[in-house]
Amino acid sequence: MRSSRTHSIGSKDRGTYTIILYLRSPKRIKVGSLGWIDFSEGYYAYTGSAMNNLRARVNRHMIKDKTPHWHIDYLIPYARIMRVLMFFSNKRAECKVVQKISQLPGAMFSVKGFGSSDCTAGCPSHLVYFPILSSLQ
Repeated sequence: MRSSRTHSIGSKDRGTYTIILYLRSPKRIKVGSLGWIDFSEGYYAYTGSAMNNLRARVNRHMIKDKTPHWHIDYLIPYARIMRVLMFFSNKRAECKVVQKISQLPGAMFSVKGFGSSDCTAGCPSHLVYFPILSSLQ
């Protein structure tokens, strides 16, 4: 797993993160209140935010054997974490990041409502699917 960080702009340990995952084969997974979801083989970019303890949130997501709390916690045990990006800021930017990722070639929202239950910007999901990696490199 590679990790990347941007520099801090007037913030301590808060901001937005994106986790790039690879699912090597199709998988049916129960995702909390979303129920059973069929995930296709391929790459997923999940974006979230933490306005306190960003590093701790990301580190918790990296643990595969844990009690799931967020939607992404249900997918991570089945996927390989390819890369983590952290953007340190005092402002929530997850919706803007998701919108930019969703404009990349091949991007699709494959799971409605995933990670976006508290979204006020109208994002269909905070999980973006890519059948191939080229768009995410």
